[in-house]
Amino acid sequence: MTQSTPANVFSRDLIVVKPAHVTAGQLPKYLERASTRYDFLQSAAKTGIATDGRMAFRMTRKDIASVKTASECRAGGKTVTKEMAEGVLQKNPKTGYSDAIVIGAQISHEALSGRRVPDLYLLENTRSGRPTVVDAKFVRMIQARYPHAIMQVANRKASTTPVLFFDGGEIVGAIMPFVCEVKHLLLQGEPVSP
Repeated sequence: MTQSTPANVFSRDLIVVKPAHVTAGQLPKYLERASTRYDFLQSAAKTGIATDGRMAFRMTRKDIASVKTASECRAGGKTVTKEMAEGVLQKNPKTGYSDAIVIGAQISHEALSGRRVPDLYLLENTRSGRPTVVDAKFVRMIQARYPHAIMQVANRKASTTPVLFFDGGEIVGAIMPFVCEVKHLLLQGEPVSP
């Protein structure tokens, strides 16, 4: 059964539903499937940073052990360099960032099991009120590894600047947001605390 939601409608009451995240054991297979012109599995094994080109995060010890074991079992292709991977997890000093909160979620389809799991999150910059749309799965992947991480979005050009996750003052993750017409986003439902 498939239930579509208009692309511009987000619901406050879906915030409490947490999408599944990719565990340490599942991470190697995820990175293998995500590989395009780069071998993201080998890249993660070399750099300690998991990325699929749309998100990146510093791997935990469990992640590193799982990825290294899987990468030793196969020949690799072209890899992302340590500098490239680290570059994603850098804060642009010219861009001001503010904390962000999830204010809405969207489900583009209902799973066969009938479980309604968010595909997208609508974030709000707590300083400017500017909204940003990100993949809910990526947010969950980072928050599952760094539960105390603080999410921050750019004060300007939020749709072209990564959403950053800070834990203990260090950038531990980054997600590229979706580019969309912010003025057409609709938020429905009562406010719910996550």
